[in-house]
Amino acid sequence: MKGILVNTLKYTLFFGLAAWLTFSALKDIKFTDILKTWEEANKWPIFLSGIAVMLSHLFRALRWKLMLNPMGFKFSTWNSYLSILVGYGVNIVVPRGGELARCVNLNKLNGVPVKTSLGTVISERIIDLVFLLTMMGLAFILEFDKLLSTIVDFLAKGEGAEKGTDPSKLMLIGAIFFIVSIIIIFVLKSSHRIVLRFRVKIKGFALGLFDGLKSIFNLEHNVLFLFYSFLIWFLYYLMAYFVVLAFAETGDLGFVGALMILVLGSIAMAMPMPGGAGAYHHFVPFGLEKLYKIAIPIGTAFATIFHAWQTLIHLLIGGVSIVISLVLIRNGKNKR
Repeated sequence: MKGILVNTLKYTLFFGLAAWLTFSALKDIKFTDILKTWEEANKWPIFLSGIAVMLSHLFRALRWKLMLNPMGFKFSTWNSYLSILVGYGVNIVVPRGGELARCVNLNKLNGVPVKTSLGTVISERIIDLVFLLTMMGLAFILEFDKLLSTIVDFLAKGEGAEKGTDPSKLMLIGAIFFIVSIIIIFVLKSSHRIVLRFRVKIKGFALGLFDGLKSIFNLEHNVLFLFYSFLIWFLYYLMAYFVVLAFAETGDLGFVGALMILVLGSIAMAMPMPGGAGAYHHFVPFGLEKLYKIAIPIGTAFATIFHAWQTLIHLLIGGVSIVISLVLIRNGKNKR
């Protein structure tokens, strides 16, 4: 009962935070402006981005199958794909719940133990983290001048007022830094035991990361695993690049701009909120404004359409995949 209450409060907090962040991002944006941006967009690149999303999930399904087959669990790529799609659909509704949902779905379809498949998901997340960090490093190198200029401008005295930066946002950032600093100081001074526990957790995370990477490279088909991983992230990049091409305001950002949007969007989507809602609507417009001088209203319209398109795809394919899975299970077609 206690666990249910804690989870309810946790998810209520996540949904509330997502709603507040989304509202704060869109409160000064007219819906007609977003609609106009959509109407003027080239729909073909957006359609192609949807294909890139579906293909990335297919390679994720192949990669997952590659990890589980050597353990003695044989199942079709179709069942793996269905489970992956179910997971992405659930993630829109239950933050971080998709990982468990896809494992449960595969268990119902093919009897693969949830504990076993969940362990492989953790290993997957490790390699995805490595690829994301690589993308971040590449984006940092390619856009170093813009990033440095942005940081210098932000730190310069009076720069925010001269460029019309909202003072409330600067105050909010300052308040966050202040609160975080107070918490860190309190933790460091209040209890040496807490500090030790924190160090143990950090050490445990680092060891877990190392063990996960080691298990991946010990796979029988580790080269194929890495190739699938590369294809997944390359398709993620194409998804962002196609959407960038669809809008006149972002069409000139090119390959590097699309990479930066992918990085910002991936960080936002990793936040513990349903589908990254709210965080995505702040991160992407902020990056577009600071790095590429695209006005916040335009950037917000772009981010809103991009995020809505991804959300719609995952809700639809997730819902359809749940229905198909239930039909297969009911008809007894989940033979191992």
